[in-house]
Amino acid sequence: MAEGIVALKDFLRIDADLQDDDALIASLGSAAISYLEQTTGKQFRADSELMALAQKQLVLHWYENRSSFSTKTNLNELPNHLQAIITHIALAGAYAPLPGGGTP
Repeated sequence: MAEGIVALKDFLRIDADLQDDDALIASLGSAAISYLEQTTGKQFRADSELMALAQKQLVLHWYENRSSFSTKTNLNELPNHLQAIITHIALAGAYAPLPGGGTP
């Protein structure tokens, strides 16, 4: 996983000694990488600050909206700032395409 559990928990503002959701957070971190690769058609680069930020933002969004019931609307939509980052990654030539072409 690009961002370790400690970095993700720090971004989520969860104390390091609280371990109840560690498995969930780790799973969301891995899922975020898969989501970014499949959505952008680009290989995830652990050394890219922008990709790391997108991973953290996805984990934050999914973690905060994990309830099966909510009074919020548009939970399935990503925040505009995160969608802009994902679109940039998909269009930028600085990121290598997935082997086999990937589908953006």
